Amino acid sequence: MGVFVSESECQLLFLQEEELTTNAFKTMIEISNELGIPLYRCDSISTDAKFLTQLESRLLFNSEGHQRKRLLMAGAYLEEQITICSLYALSLGYEVFLLKDFVATRTLDHVHAFDMRLIQAGVVPTTLRQLLYEWLSQEKLVERQAVKRRLLDMINA
Repeated sequence: MGVFVSESECQLLFLQEEELTTNAFKTMIEISNELGIPLYRCDSISTDAKFLTQLESRLLFNSEGHQRKRLLMAGAYLEEQITICSLYALSLGYEVFLLKDFVATRTLDHVHAFDMRLIQAGVVPTTLRQLLYEWLSQEKLVERQAVKRRLLDMINA
C-alpha cells in the first residue's frame, strides 16, 4: 500500500439504511460524480452469502480495465453490514478504507471493539475529509484542485 491513495484506484461502497443515511448518500453521489469514482449502493442490506456474492460481482474496473482494488466503505451500520462487508472485501484482496465520518452506528457502546476488530483485520480507518486533503495535496491540475476544494468546503460546512 502506498502512502497516498489515488482516487483512480478507488471505488465507493455505500450501505444505506432507509432514511438514516439519505443525506450522506447525496454527498457520496456528488463525490462520485465529481471525481469519477464508481459508487455502488446497497439498499436492502443482508450479510448472507448471496449478498456477498452479488457484492463481489459488482465491484468495478477502472477505465484501463484494471480492477479497482481499494474500497472506500461508508453507510450503516458499523456493527453489522459495514464490518461483514469490510471483512469480506479484505478476503477478496481489497484494501478497505473505512470513512469514519460517513459511518452510522446503532449504539456507541461497542464502537471501539468493532473499530479494533477491523483495524486488526487490515481495514484502514480514515475520513472522507482526510482523503480529499490527500488527493488535493497530490493534484497537479488547477481545475481538479478547484473541484476538490469545493468538495472539502461542502463537507466542512
